[in-house]
Amino acid sequence: MTKQLPLKASKPSPISKSKSKKTPSDIYQKMPVEKSTKAKEESVNEGKSDGVSLWVKPHEETIKVSVDAAVFSEFSAFGIGLVARDSSGSLVQAKAKLFQGASTPALAEVIAIKEALSWMKEEQWNKVVVESDCLVAVQAIRSQVPMRSPFGKVVEDCRKLFKESQTISLFFVRRSANEAAHYIARECYSFPDRVLVGSSVPIEFLSILQADLAHQ
Repeated sequence: MTKQLPLKASKPSPISKSKSKKTPSDIYQKMPVEKSTKAKEESVNEGKSDGVSLWVKPHEETIKVSVDAAVFSEFSAFGIGLVARDSSGSLVQAKAKLFQGASTPALAEVIAIKEALSWMKEEQWNKVVVESDCLVAVQAIRSQVPMRSPFGKVVEDCRKLFKESQTISLFFVRRSANEAAHYIARECYSFPDRVLVGSSVPIEFLSILQADLAHQ
C-alpha cells in the first residue's frame, strides 16, 4: 500500500473510521476477502488464498506480476512499480512509471493495477497472476458495486480488462510479499518511465529478488 510522504514514500496507515460520510475505501475495507465468481471459474488458480506473507513462484507457464504504488505528496506526483517474474522466479521485466498530479493512496494503487493489466496485454502474456498489497483496490475490483468517483472509474476499467481474459487472477498479499514492487514504486523518481531488465537492474532491487527466492 501507499502512504502520502515526501520522496521516500512508504505504506499507508489503516484508513481512519470517522463518523463522516463513508468513502468507497471505507466500504471495501470492511468487506470479507474472497474471490469473485469469475476469479474462481475463469482465472489461473494457484491453489492459494489471499494474504500470503512471502512471495511464491507461480506455476509453470505462468507470469506473476507484483504491483505497488507510492504517493509523493511533496511533489504532487505518484509512481507505480510493476515486477514480472516467471515460474523459476527469474525476472522477466520490471517497470516504473511516474505520474504528475495529486492522488490518494487508494487511487494510485488501483491505477497501478490497471497499468499492470494493460502492460500484460501489450506483452501478450497469457497466464498471469497479479498481486497487490492494497486490500481496498483488490476488493473493489472483485465487487460489482458501482462507484461514482475517480477511484470507481479506474476500478470499472480494471473490471473490463479482467473480463477480456480468462487466464488472469488477482490476489491480495501482505507487504512482506510485495517488497520488489514496493521498491520500484518508491524509487521511480530515479528511473521514471523505464523498463528494467538485465544489466539495468539496480543492485538493491536484485537483492530483493534474491531474498524472495531464498525461502522457496
